[in-house]
Amino acid sequence: MPFCSRSRSTPGAAGWRRSSTGRTWGRSILRPWEHPAWGSVWVSTLEDLILAKLEWSDGVAELQLRDCASLLRMNRDVVDEAYLDRWARTLGRVDRLEAVGRAS
Repeated sequence: MPFCSRSRSTPGAAGWRRSSTGRTWGRSILRPWEHPAWGSVWVSTLEDLILAKLEWSDGVAELQLRDCASLLRMNRDVVDEAYLDRWARTLGRVDRLEAVGRAS
């Protein structure tokens, strides 16, 4: 699922992801990160990464679900839970989010 950005050249540019069902979702605030070998690399938010993995998993890809549980466990104090809850409801992935939340 490729990332769709409104502006790749503007720091903090807001972009949107397209779900596997074709719906547009997410805030994906891009942030520049300076990689020592590759230069400026743009990354999406933690919450959008978790949501994308929940969607990609289709409930059966154990690796994606384990990744989500680990990301939540390691970032519990900074994750925007209200954002995750809202978009999990919109995407129909509440059950998966709750399952990985319990596993973390």
